[in-house]
Amino acid sequence: MLKLAFTDYAQIIQIKPDCPELGGKDAVTALHSLIVDIRQDLDPSQKHYLKYRSQEQLQEHFAKGNLAWGALDREGKLVACLLLSDLSDAQNRD
Repeated sequence: MLKLAFTDYAQIIQIKPDCPELGGKDAVTALHSLIVDIRQDLDPSQKHYLKYRSQEQLQEHFAKGNLAWGALDREGKLVACLLLSDLSDAQNRD
């Protein structure tokens, strides 16, 4: 994933569980796949920069009303994401 060349184009979207911009893909599955792919290519000393999130954690993220943003390339593939959480919630502090 990190070896891919990124173009100067990206469409920034708010990711929701029923996000039409993902071309029918489930948002949780798309986010989980992206996180796994990126972490797989990270040097072990840098993995802490992108925490692993299970599909269950991502479902809980949306269930709590937390936000997620993503960048889509020209083909509509999710190439980046940002998860925003309420840090006053003790479960999110880790």
